[in-house]
Amino acid sequence: MPKHFRNRQFMTPSEQRGTLLLAGLVCVVMLVVLFAIQQKEKEVPLLSEVPIDSLFVDSSATKKREYQPRRNVQYDSVHYPRYPKRTKEKPIALRDTTPLLRDSFPPRQPKYEPGTMVNINTTDTTELKMIPGIGSAIARLIVGYRQQLGGYSSIEQLNEINLDAERLRSWFVIDSTQIVPININQAGINRLRTHPYLNFYQARVIVEHRRKHGDIRSLKQLSLYEEFSETDLTRLLPYVCFE
Repeated sequence: MPKHFRNRQFMTPSEQRGTLLLAGLVCVVMLVVLFAIQQKEKEVPLLSEVPIDSLFVDSSATKKREYQPRRNVQYDSVHYPRYPKRTKEKPIALRDTTPLLRDSFPPRQPKYEPGTMVNINTTDTTELKMIPGIGSAIARLIVGYRQQLGGYSSIEQLNEINLDAERLRSWFVIDSTQIVPININQAGINRLRTHPYLNFYQARVIVEHRRKHGDIRSLKQLSLYEEFSETDLTRLLPYVCFE
């Protein structure tokens, strides 16, 4: 190297060593990549070495199967034992169990003959169902409303629970002595309002009247309040007492 180049150095000794090392690493990497490419080319066969038949798809393998009509085969009970030949005769098992099924139903409940009279304030649901046209639901409805009222005072009260009182009139007799009245001077608001003929406001008027004026001796004392009409007091009369 000429003298004037040796005196002018552009890199330090450490930088020169680093540059040489980096150049050596680049050469090594390039050699490894070239070697790998050569090995890959050896594994892939040339087009000339591949058989020509393998380059085409066999059309017979992908061709859809042609429809072939089903042969008329006669099937018998040997091939299909689950489907025996149908017969018009009923199976023996069904004929044997028919009497058992008929006997399992309970006998029909007898009904009263026309002209039979029943006390509507003492009868139960079992006896009510013996009246023609009355089933379990209607019998429970009649008894439930009787418990709310304390007893029936007239047959027309059945109209209040959507029953035809005129059609049932010939079967019932009214015994007013069986009615259980409410002591209007001792019952509270909750007890009074449970009666079908008293609402909350009417029950409150009764309690307030007792607190201000003492015991009630007659329902006419309640006619002074707008909560009570003449109709309300008339139908309430059989269901209250003043003792």
